Amino acid sequence: MEINLVCGTNFHLIENFISEIKNNNNFEFERIDAQIILKDEILNRISTFSMFSEKKLVAIDSLLTKISSEEKSGEWDSFLENIQSSESHNILYLIEKFESESDLNSLKRKNIFKDINFIIKEFNTPSGRGSFEKISNWITSKEKQYGLKLTNNQRSVFIYDSNRDYLLIENELLKLSNFSNGQEVNEDDFNNIVSISKNYKIFDLIDAFFSSNRKDISVTINKLYLSGVNVIEITNMIASEMHKILQIKFLLNEGKNNSEISKNLRISSTFYFNKLANSSRKIPIERLKIIYESLLEFDLKCKTKNFEKELELELLLLSI
Repeated sequence: MEINLVCGTNFHLIENFISEIKNNNNFEFERIDAQIILKDEILNRISTFSMFSEKKLVAIDSLLTKISSEEKSGEWDSFLENIQSSESHNILYLIEKFESESDLNSLKRKNIFKDINFIIKEFNTPSGRGSFEKISNWITSKEKQYGLKLTNNQRSVFIYDSNRDYLLIENELLKLSNFSNGQEVNEDDFNNIVSISKNYKIFDLIDAFFSSNRKDISVTINKLYLSGVNVIEITNMIASEMHKILQIKFLLNEGKNNSEISKNLRISSTFYFNKLANSSRKIPIERLKIIYESLLEFDLKCKTKNFEKELELELLLLSI
C-alpha cells in the first residue's frame, strides 16, 4: 500500500493539499482522527475495500504522533510495515501538524519509522528572520497564493513593521484573504484587520517601560495614539503581555525549558517568545505582579470613571 506523509508547520497549506485530494478525484475519501479511535478500528478503516470505487483514499490525523507516544508498549511494532507490504490498492495519507520544524524532524527520526518508505509532502512556514529582499519576495508569492491585491503601502507594513517574522506575517495575510475575497482592501479596513504594527509598537513601549526610559515611553505612547490606538487598547495589550511574562516566569521557576513553555502557552513565534522570555528573566516577580495589578485597576477605572485617560496612562507607566 502507498503511504504518504503530509506534514509541516503550515497548517493552511496542509489543509489545502488534503482538500485537493478529496475534491479532485473519483475515489472514495475518508478522514479519521487517530487520537480518538483504537488501533484495530484504524487498521479496519485502512484495509476495507471501497464499495463505490476501485480504491479508497484514507487520511489519518496524528497517527505517527500516537504511535510515537505509545512506542514503548510494543503494541504498534510492525504496524506500518505490515500496511505498506499489503497488496491493497488503497492509498494512505498520514497528516502530522507541528508548531516547529524541530518537533517534526524529531518525530521523523524515531526508530519505529525508519523502515517505512514514506512519500513525503512537507509544508513549512519559513522560520527565523529573512533579509528584506527575501521576505519581500516571499510576501509577493503569498499574495498570489491567497489571491490578495495589496498596495505598496500595505506591503511595506509586512516588510518593515513585522520584524520579518514569517509566521506572524502569514497569519495576517490569511486574515486579509478571508476578509477580501479577492478584492482590494482599503486602508481603513487594512488597519483594522492587521495588528502587526500595533503589536510591535507595544513591544517598543514595554522595552522603554522596563528600561525606565521616560523619553521613549512618552514618544512611543504618543505614536500609538497617532496611529489610532486608544487608551483601553494600549492598557489591554500591555496587560496581556504582562500576563504572559508572568506565566513564563512561573514556568521557568518550575524548571520548564523554553520549548515546553512555548508549547504550554501556544506561542509559535520564536521572536515573540524570546521577547517575553527575556523580560521575564530580567524583571523580579514582585514587580511584575505590581505592574499587572496596576494595569487591571487602571482598566477598571477607564470603564467606570471620566478622567484624562491619555495623560494618566502615561503617568502610570512612568511611576510603576
